[in-house]
Amino acid sequence: MFSKLHNEEIITLTAANGEDIDFKIIASVELMLGSYLIAQPVKLLDGMAKDEALVFQKKVKFGGVNYEIVMDDRTIDKVFDKYNKMLNRRY
Repeated sequence: MFSKLHNEEIITLTAANGEDIDFKIIASVELMLGSYLIAQPVKLLDGMAKDEALVFQKKVKFGGVNYEIVMDDRTIDKVFDKYNKMLNRRY
């Protein structure tokens, strides 16, 4: 499994309401559960702190790739645990 710390790559994701939102990719994380991105909106969303980020799961559908926001706290915790281990190895 391959995980990677990113250097602020930007991707645009489309929200359910059709709004395009730019995100800085912080890291890609591979778990047995699947592939994930940790990302932060370029322009913070209402109620978001500067140190918050969102987790998205990579989904391959119809030959394309989609990213779906993860709402399950256990999965989010696993993704951030792996991310923190990545950071500790880096420094």
